[in-house]
Amino acid sequence: MAVTVSVIIPTYNWSEALRISISSVLEQTYRDFELLVIGDCCTDNSGEVATSFGDPRVKWHNLPIRGKSQSGPNNLGNELATGSLVAYLGHDDVWHPEHLQSLVDKVQMTGAELACAVTIMYGPPGSGFRGLSGIFVEECYRPEDFFPPSSMMHSRSLWSRIGPWQPPNQIVDPVDCDFLKRADNSGARIVSTDQLTAFKFNSACRRNSYLRRDTSEQKQMLSRLRSNPAKCVADEWAGLVRAAREKRLIETLMLYDSNVTLGHYHRANLRNRGLEDSELFPLLEAKRFPVTDQASAMEWHAVESCDGWDSFRWSGPSPISVLVLPVTVPRRFRL
Repeated sequence: MAVTVSVIIPTYNWSEALRISISSVLEQTYRDFELLVIGDCCTDNSGEVATSFGDPRVKWHNLPIRGKSQSGPNNLGNELATGSLVAYLGHDDVWHPEHLQSLVDKVQMTGAELACAVTIMYGPPGSGFRGLSGIFVEECYRPEDFFPPSSMMHSRSLWSRIGPWQPPNQIVDPVDCDFLKRADNSGARIVSTDQLTAFKFNSACRRNSYLRRDTSEQKQMLSRLRSNPAKCVADEWAGLVRAAREKRLIETLMLYDSNVTLGHYHRANLRNRGLEDSELFPLLEAKRFPVTDQASAMEWHAVESCDGWDSFRWSGPSPISVLVLPVTVPRRFRL
């Protein structure tokens, strides 16, 4: 039986985060949806978690080959979707209970092919940094505007018209930037609800997030939304104002860099998350390691230099700063 909205959660081997994101969907006030949980060749208990809710709207599928990206799960989700509208939720992100309702209302009111919610993207714990997306200048989408998939809803026909999500190793842009650019270039009308209903905990800004698998931030957010959603939203707006006063509010804009290689951003994000293949690095040799060209995950400021000194970087804003040495060694060692 067809539904209005097909929700897609792409996931890979982080079942505790997945449990929270599924709960976030099932607690929506808008009820006419199906939830397609698509594993990127998961080998943990993600499938058991998805089916444990006992809700017939939750459907589990697992890709046989890992693509190391949301592209594959997103495309399979669109192929399987029965809804006329498609929404996405990252498996480590959380929705306000009115998220789907506000997006459906906006799409039906405007006839737009693509809509987004206002979204907060949180920096690493302790950094105080916030990113804000989904607020358009004079309420008009510009090509430089970016918003993450967890805030997005589009017509299923748009995906058919502009083509599938692209594999990250075949494009220069991150896959979400590429999808948005193609939607905009196709002439799709893009609108915002102007309502804060999506909360993103970017795993690429949390060093080794897939090794640590800490879900304390997501659990706290879901608990606050369950307790008092209006107060939670008011507190988060106040937090955005505080971040702006402290110069820790980041404007989230589209990436435009033609000088990077195919899949550059994807590989950097894999390294930050602790998912990069270690065999790509040579064995350790006695050498100095430069501080340049490190994906910082908000742990370091830009590289600087001065007379009489080599290049250097100041640590921060994250309270824990890490440099990943481009080596593989057979055992633990003291540096």
